[in-house]
Amino acid sequence: MPDGDEAVIDEVAVDDASQINLLDPAFQEEMKISLTRGQSIFVYRILEANIRPQGFEMIEFSMDLLNRFKTVLESEPTPTVTDGPVVIGGGTPDIEAFKTEQAEKAAETGTSFDMSPKNPLGE
Repeated sequence: MPDGDEAVIDEVAVDDASQINLLDPAFQEEMKISLTRGQSIFVYRILEANIRPQGFEMIEFSMDLLNRFKTVLESEPTPTVTDGPVVIGGGTPDIEAFKTEQAEKAAETGTSFDMSPKNPLGE
């Protein structure tokens, strides 16, 4: 026995088993859902990259959907990803200090961390 969304889908005439008429009045009821900021960004970016509406009504539907996500996401600043390496737990590593530390250790122990190929590639 279908319940929830399955019952609604069964009641609405669909063109075939894989299509739902999103413009049908039964699907115009607003709902409230809770998503994390990450989930919202994830869904928005998938929609933004892949949505291909055809026809005026579907373009209008798509723009409304994207604008709703955009409005919510712009309401609070989203932390930006820093360029370069990032330390787990926050912060950015000091690459120059790391290189200096490795060079000092190499001089003390007589080891080298040269990762360049000893023979040119392809030979």
